[in-house]
Formats: sequence, C-alpha cells, structure tokens
Amino acid sequence: MPIERAAMAAVLVACGIPDGGATLVRREDPPAIRARCALADQRCTQCHPLDRVLALAPAARDDWRGYVHRMRLTPGSAIDPVEEAPIVACLQYRSFGPMEAP
Repeated sequence: MPIERAAMAAVLVACGIPDGGATLVRREDPPAIRARCALADQRCTQCHPLDRVLALAPAARDDWRGYVHRMRLTPGSAIDPVEEAPIVACLQYRSFGPMEAP
C-alpha cells in the first residue's frame, strides 16, 4: 500500500507543475476545491515541500483530519483553526477523489 500511495503522489506532483513548482490546485477541479487547495498550498508548504505532504497520504480519507490537526498544533504552524477543515477537504479530494453521494 505505501508504494501505491507514493506512486500516486508522484503522479499528482508531476501533474501539478505548471511553472516549476508543485501545486494542489488544478484548473479542472470545482471552484471550491481550487480555493481550498490554494489555501493548503500556502499553509502546508511553509514547513515542508508539497511532495512530502502527498507522499505521506494516509490510507483512509478521514485520517487527513488527524494529520492536519497535528500540523496545526505544531509550534510555528501558520494554520489557523478555521483553516483546518478546508485544508482537510482539499487533501481528501486530492488523495481519494470526490466523495460519493450517499
């Protein structure tokens, strides 16, 4: 499973290099996801490269909540409490795709 996630991360990073830098933002995504991913780009890359974020993608969609929460609590984190949910939504979408309708 970790090899599959690493391969997925490599593909995502490769697809997100419009100007030499990795990004979570994709033109083809819904506007709300683009806005959330722009925020994740800004906050997550203040401490580490984006490829590291994607390479550590969790095995389950809800695991992103714990990762982002721990990152927000890290001293020096620029993540505001109200930004946690939008960042999680972006990372879930990028890692697992859109949520299926019930």
